[in-house]
Amino acid sequence: MAARLVLAAFASGVVLAGCVRDWDEFQLAGGVPGSGGQGTSTFWDAGSGGTDAGGASGGGGGSGPVGDAGTGGWSTESACQPMCANKFGGAVHVALWACSGSLCKIETCEPGWTDCDNAPASGCEVHTDEDPHDCGGCGWACKTANSAVQICKGATCVHTCAADFGDCNGPLPGNADDACETNFKTSAAHCAGCGKACPLPNPNDCCCSAVCSDGGCSVTNCNCCGGW
Repeated sequence: MAARLVLAAFASGVVLAGCVRDWDEFQLAGGVPGSGGQGTSTFWDAGSGGTDAGGASGGGGGSGPVGDAGTGGWSTESACQPMCANKFGGAVHVALWACSGSLCKIETCEPGWTDCDNAPASGCEVHTDEDPHDCGGCGWACKTANSAVQICKGATCVHTCAADFGDCNGPLPGNADDACETNFKTSAAHCAGCGKACPLPNPNDCCCSAVCSDGGCSVTNCNCCGGW
């Protein structure tokens, strides 16, 4: 009889401390779904995404979503070197390869050489220490203004200048080169040669100025400091 009364009470609602509460309020909540697992990677390949089961809170939680796949990293381990060298037998002047799985890329070139086409098959194909079209860097061509001959030496542009011109701020890499920028006939700082500045008779006289004309120095506006 007592058991029947208890069942009847639960069938219509439960009386606790004078309060009637619905049966669904007493059901245990399910667990919180788990978070996605962390993807892992190995030396050779990108790893698979992980899974993570949810925690329990009364009932078992749902499985978490699949985690993102890990990214396979680039490595320069010794195993890369023969693999990439064999794969790209025509590559030149490569000092160090890097690989990720079966992929290869150039990590380091031999000194003075650069990979300008970004193609592992050709290697480090440009001699940027000596190529006047790529002097010091890819595409850094030596300029030609007032220059009869341009060579690249030690990654800087060296010029044989035309008559009456000089490269007084060089040598410079191709990206900063301005060839033979100085006119020895008109430059007061380099009159008839680099570094040959025209002097003033009295540097303290504000009314005097030195000029270079046809490769010779003269002083103008010198009413207060006399002639040259």
